[in-house]
Amino acid sequence: MENDTTFERYKQQNKSETKEETLKNAGEACWRWLTSKEALDKADRATPLIDMITREMGDELDELLMTSMGSGIELNHMMVPRSPVWRKVYEAYVEKLKEFIAKKFTMELSEDANTARVNETILRKIEWVTMRHQGRRERPFPLLTKSLLPRLVDVLQRVQNAIAEVSLVLVNDD
Repeated sequence: MENDTTFERYKQQNKSETKEETLKNAGEACWRWLTSKEALDKADRATPLIDMITREMGDELDELLMTSMGSGIELNHMMVPRSPVWRKVYEAYVEKLKEFIAKKFTMELSEDANTARVNETILRKIEWVTMRHQGRRERPFPLLTKSLLPRLVDVLQRVQNAIAEVSLVLVNDD
């Protein structure tokens, strides 16, 4: 999805009921590329984004996430896919995230080919991982920053057995 035209076609088809088979396959390939250990270890792969984010930028991304999540009623709806409150908070977060990325990366010039490539494509990659992909079970979620997991733990502790193994709940005590 490094081609602007292909990515725009994918986004348009992602909103409709039908997809070109080639675009659907390209989307699947992108997911495999993002999640494959073999693909991550290839020598010709561009510098991973995580290696380009400094501690200061990581802290800024974390602060952006935490301020977006809020501390009131939003917390009760955190990561609940069908919640209108979560949807509104998440959409605002994604917009702020894109603004941050545009300012920090796309305006940076670099002589290093890998860095230049990442700077040119990072906004599209952020959009890719934060968008809802039709036909995929994965829901879009915020970037994993240092404060996200502790916040999720706080939310999940409010609901008894929120992440309990289902088979344990269904076991009969006869």
